[in-house]
Amino acid sequence: MGVFAIRSDERRDVWAGFVTLFGLISGHAILETARDALFLAKVPATHLPWVFLLTAAMSFGAVRFQGLFSGRGAARTALSAWTFGAGVVTFAFFVLGSRLGSAGLYALYVWSGLVTTLSLVHFWTLVGGLFSVTQAKRLYGLIGAGSVFGAIAGSGAASALAKVMPAQRLLLVSSVCFAVTSAMPLLFQASSRKAFVEPASTPTLASNVQYIRDSLYARRVVVMLLLSTVCLTVSDFLFKLMVARLVPASELGAFLGTVYFAINLTSLLCQLVLVNVVLKRTSLGLALAILPAFLALGGLGIAASGGLVAVLALKGADGSLRYSLHRTASELLFMPFSDEARQRVKGFMDVVGQRGGQIVASIGLLVFLGSRATPTMLSFGLVVLCLAWVASALALREPYVELFRARLKQGRMTRIEEFPQLDVASLETLVATLDSQLDNEVIAALQVLEREKKVHLVPALILYHPSESVVELALAIFTRTERKNVVHVIDRVLDHPSPRVRGAAIAARSVLTPDAEVLFERLRTESSAEVATTITVNLIASGDISGAEAAKRLEELLMHGTAKTKIALAEAIAGRGAEGFDDVLVGLSADRVVDVRRAAVAAMTRLVRPVFVPALIERLSEEATRTEAHEALAAHGPAALDGLRRALEAADTAPTLRWRIPHAMTFFEPNAAGDALLRWLPKEGDGGVRFQIIRALERLVRRTPELPLDKITLQNAIDETLTWAFGLLDSRLDLVRGGREVQSRRTKGHELLAATLVDKEKNTIERLFRLLDLAHPREDFGQIHRGLHGTRDERATSIELIDNVLVDPLRAAVRGLVDDLPDEERLRQSGKYHSPLGLDYAALLAHLRNNESDALRDIADFHFTELHESGSLAQEAV
Repeated sequence: MGVFAIRSDERRDVWAGFVTLFGLISGHAILETARDALFLAKVPATHLPWVFLLTAAMSFGAVRFQGLFSGRGAARTALSAWTFGAGVVTFAFFVLGSRLGSAGLYALYVWSGLVTTLSLVHFWTLVGGLFSVTQAKRLYGLIGAGSVFGAIAGSGAASALAKVMPAQRLLLVSSVCFAVTSAMPLLFQASSRKAFVEPASTPTLASNVQYIRDSLYARRVVVMLLLSTVCLTVSDFLFKLMVARLVPASELGAFLGTVYFAINLTSLLCQLVLVNVVLKRTSLGLALAILPAFLALGGLGIAASGGLVAVLALKGADGSLRYSLHRTASELLFMPFSDEARQRVKGFMDVVGQRGGQIVASIGLLVFLGSRATPTMLSFGLVVLCLAWVASALALREPYVELFRARLKQGRMTRIEEFPQLDVASLETLVATLDSQLDNEVIAALQVLEREKKVHLVPALILYHPSESVVELALAIFTRTERKNVVHVIDRVLDHPSPRVRGAAIAARSVLTPDAEVLFERLRTESSAEVATTITVNLIASGDISGAEAAKRLEELLMHGTAKTKIALAEAIAGRGAEGFDDVLVGLSADRVVDVRRAAVAAMTRLVRPVFVPALIERLSEEATRTEAHEALAAHGPAALDGLRRALEAADTAPTLRWRIPHAMTFFEPNAAGDALLRWLPKEGDGGVRFQIIRALERLVRRTPELPLDKITLQNAIDETLTWAFGLLDSRLDLVRGGREVQSRRTKGHELLAATLVDKEKNTIERLFRLLDLAHPREDFGQIHRGLHGTRDERATSIELIDNVLVDPLRAAVRGLVDDLPDEERLRQSGKYHSPLGLDYAALLAHLRNNESDALRDIADFHFTELHESGSLAQEAV
């Protein structure tokens, strides 16, 4: 699409902006040549600071007047009327001519400074409301080229005309140019938003100052632009001061026209070649530092030589970069602001910043002239000011990026990672919740009180609660916390009608106050098999039933016990923390009944034995036991993590289990788990497992932001993912191209293969952003990725963050993948990450049939079979 990628819906506004800016700058270039020739021929250059001061003073009222005037209609109509008025006033200066005397020359100089400045403020405010920041960075280069072409046309015409007519007649030409240009703003789409609000809602200067004071980015923008205005004013004065000394008055018109024409040609080259390249490959702050750096070099040149060459070099840097790179980049500074904030900051800059900078510079120049200092000293002063400008431009980067981060995070829900510590009021609320009629509320309150180690606040009478689940949980909590002062209440529920409650009560009492005689008595009279199992296990655990008798009873339970008795067996083993039951629990963990398996895993969580690890890993492949298995493995610590690592790396581990292992590893110590996952990532051949490893690493980093991850490994993974993504894009383009070339290839398999390549590319891009999130933990690349699929402004914000966080060649490649450009243009942004495949259709199918993706291989095989059976491959070597 060339240097400037313009889409159909943008074309009208872009070209309207181009021609309007062309006309404005053409008229200004002719007016500027006439003004300088007339003024410098009759007025000493040392009077220029007073003119600058007068221009600044006039601007305060003019900007306010323009805001009131422009608020009465659509922005494009207001700009059109203002430009026509500029032509009328310029024509009046031509007609009145010498009748105005020397005062007329001062008025003309002030007018030339006002007319174009205010027109450009209005123009760029209008254009700023039409495009997002991403569109602006892509399109402002072309729109801004209108100013350079206009400057060339205007200065070229002025240079030629100055040789055949007096400078006064150039004012007539300028007025005609403004009049013709006044029709150009009407070319903007009628839906263009107002650039200025109604007078009643226009922010006051005081409110603008308050906003800027509260915003770090706004403050730095104002400081940078204020310094730029001061430097450019001093630079312009220094140029004209030296030219007035070195060039005869009779030759000024032709000389200035020629100089401005040559400078504008250079500016055109910068606009067409430099602007887009710089804005695409560097930060905005660095782009804004280029002009002051060159001005500093020019100032040093004048200080060293004082000759016309050095003076022209200074003006060349100013003229070639001010209205191309600097102007475009300066307008982009306002794009991160909301519409209201943009108007506030621009309003302040127009009234105070720019003209205030001129006032500061003018006062400084008057001091310079009054002190009889030399141009060499002024040159050194310019160098110092330019260095301060460079520093302020570079200081913009961090708050600029932070403003986009804030915009992208708006509306996001805060993630609560953990509960805060409970205060007295919260504890009172929890205890009161134990009286709730809703069982779930009571259970939740019990769990929180246990977690906060406040079980002593739970009344023993809760064992009389009508809910079996509540009583069972309370008994389990009392057992785990060894709360023996509730045994007298437990004795009263040993005869509870529910077998589960009776079993839980017996298990709790056996742990808190063991009494074999009571258990044997209960065993003789107990009618429930599961309760009898609980009693038996507790007697075996205490050694009151041992040897062959114990083994026989356990075997009987395992072989012929019901699901309820097996669950009771697992719970009883866990409740007593008994030794010698490891094989029993491992066997129960593989039982055919899911509730038995869950009970066995829960028991392993409490007992923690290395022998349980393989059985627990197996339970990860089953959804019904996965949650309990995560908790149990985490309880086993480093031994379990090592077991998971070996299972992940083992070739014979079932694929469904390998998919689940990375997530299970996130429940362990972050450094050890992160190191194990990251080391295995580049070795993993299964794309699905790779994705799960990346997600697991994300969870670890989210939980531990300072987690150290090997940067080289991450960068290699990012590079490989980019290569894979561009390979998918390239394959799809070759596939679509082949379908266009031969209609018979466009089968159902062809369509399915193209759709699969699109899905694979989307998934790969998502994986890429997850990896970028790991490599840049300070940034939220997940949110950036979501922003790419949001509104126009959200998408522009995401792309701007990509541009400012990443560096080339990575930045260009990522931008190419996600940019809203034709696929061929996106592929050209791949850089070092991909070389075009250049495959014919047969070779492409062979390439896809050998792909590592099962889905792509299967669909490519299907499409190959389609073509083979239809005879379409008869002429192709596949």
